[in-house]
Amino acid sequence: MQFVLVAIGAYTLVWIFTEGGGYLLLLALLFVAAIYATVLWGASRNPNLQAQLDEAEASLEKGKPRRTKPTARKATKRAGKSPAKRPIEMRASKSPADRPVDDRQQTIIEALTALPDHIKRQSGSLFYTGADAFSQPSSIYVLGLNPGGDPGTQEANTVAKAITAFEKAPAQWSAYQDDSWEGAAPGTWGMQPRVLHFFKMLGLDARSVPASNVIFVRSTTEGTLALEKDELISACWPVHQAVIQQLVD
Repeated sequence: MQFVLVAIGAYTLVWIFTEGGGYLLLLALLFVAAIYATVLWGASRNPNLQAQLDEAEASLEKGKPRRTKPTARKATKRAGKSPAKRPIEMRASKSPADRPVDDRQQTIIEALTALPDHIKRQSGSLFYTGADAFSQPSSIYVLGLNPGGDPGTQEANTVAKAITAFEKAPAQWSAYQDDSWEGAAPGTWGMQPRVLHFFKMLGLDARSVPASNVIFVRSTTEGTLALEKDELISACWPVHQAVIQQLVD
């Protein structure tokens, strides 16, 4: 019987490789069935072969990874609500309004508040560095004449608003280094690079050097201040006097 099945299988292989056509798939299946029948017939005649087959099948089943049911603790953890997470405590940095004002700054702010109202109402600006530059002694105080620009187009940028901006501005800040003028990159427009180069040659940090203008009122040119320059200097000077006094103490 075994010889006959092997002969059929061999004949099938020969036919597949020589005349195989539309019945190729059918004959391939018959060949597989013949081999399987041969194995079963041999196993029935040989009990040891059947035992070996059963042992091989058992070892294959044993090697497969088995999905275990979750333990009671894991099942409970999955079914129950996840433990509440501790909220992350966010520590916000102090805003300018929260920063303590030291005596030096307070003296300067009082001098700014005492400026005449007609000065505060005009277009202008105050300081070009943050409060930290005015909170410690300094060997240099940089002063220009007055802010440039067009008072007409910058009418809303008054001296009064500049006082409020100084109180809220970052403590470490320099208009020459950190501000964008005329839409250019910070520190690259107009006199910014020249002032920064000046500080670099002196070995100074631009954010630590107190800087301002003698006159806080804006004008397009120095010539437009000719008639009132002396008056404006006299009105603004008490602020600079307070600054200098605090910087040398």
